[in-house]
Amino acid sequence: MALKGLLLFLAFGWADLLVNVVFSPYFPDIPGITSLGLALSALYFTTSIQRYRVFDIVRIAQKDIADSLAAGLIVIDAHDVVLECNRSMESYMAAKTGDRVDLAAFLRECGTDTAETEAFMAKYGSVIPERVQMELAIPGPDAVGMRHVLLDASPILSGTKELLGRVISMQDVTEIRYLVEEKNRQNEMLQLRNRELVQIQEELFKANLKLEQMATTDSLTGCYNRRFLMQRLEHEMAANIRYHIPFAVIMFDIDLFKQINDSYGHLIGDEVLFGTAEAVRGILRRSDLLARYGGEEFAIYLPHTNRQQAEKLAERLKETVESNRIVTGTAGLYISITISVGVLSVEGRQTPSEARESAAYIRHLFEQADAALYEAKNNGRNCIVGRKLA
Repeated sequence: MALKGLLLFLAFGWADLLVNVVFSPYFPDIPGITSLGLALSALYFTTSIQRYRVFDIVRIAQKDIADSLAAGLIVIDAHDVVLECNRSMESYMAAKTGDRVDLAAFLRECGTDTAETEAFMAKYGSVIPERVQMELAIPGPDAVGMRHVLLDASPILSGTKELLGRVISMQDVTEIRYLVEEKNRQNEMLQLRNRELVQIQEELFKANLKLEQMATTDSLTGCYNRRFLMQRLEHEMAANIRYHIPFAVIMFDIDLFKQINDSYGHLIGDEVLFGTAEAVRGILRRSDLLARYGGEEFAIYLPHTNRQQAEKLAERLKETVESNRIVTGTAGLYISITISVGVLSVEGRQTPSEARESAAYIRHLFEQADAALYEAKNNGRNCIVGRKLA
């Protein structure tokens, strides 16, 4: 281009020299030939620069940037004719400037689901242009494996919202897809491990509850055991003494229990123990504590209970057990039992030394309650003996 412009200028210069100097005797003087050549050369240079956009740095930079992108880019007009296409698009779609892009045919070639293709094209060709995206699975380079590609079609609108064209991009998201799938697999594994840990925790919780139950309850009757009763009393005794809270301890024993074992067997004896405990539990308050003290002997701790209330409950207890019928296993044969009851009521102020020695004090309480029980047994059984510890 530069050489042609220079030759044009030199040609007019030589013509000026020949006409106006060398052959001046033979030709009339023609001024301005060199100036005309200079003007024509300048016009040629200007036209060429505009035609070939020699100094269009922005456009060159845009083209270089577009070609450097890993994503494939195509700019099409409103009639789907390609205006620009970057180098990366070659690996996704065979298209060049001037070609018409048929996205529907391209999607069918990719094996995309018909319903998905129709939904994509419906949005793509809607009256109100909108951006649409779709993920494709197409053969990888050299037809090795499949790769996941994100297809994006964004409209180019004028100031009046008229559709001028679209920018279509295709980006390989295979690695991202694999990372997401791997993360999902890891999350599933973590959730599985978490569920397993939760299950283990639940099993441990149940096992601990069972161990706690075994440590605090009697396996035969379901009552609390003697150890738990003593711990509960030690825990509450200091407050009872400090704030002068009345309470009572009832001890009762099944009359002639050895004869039941000898007559009906130990299995029936166990049923008698269980049935008696069930009957007693049915008349107690939620705050009362029933424990198997040993053998056929039971103890009841009654918090916030004065002597009159304790003796009234003891009478009800005796009547309930006496009216209870326990099946022996023989058709139509039931056992009715009686109990001997000892009641110890504690009211009034206790000495500080008693509060400091709660374990010894509790032993003393049960000795007094046990003495009342044995007094009831010595009085002929099936009766109640009450004592008060002031």
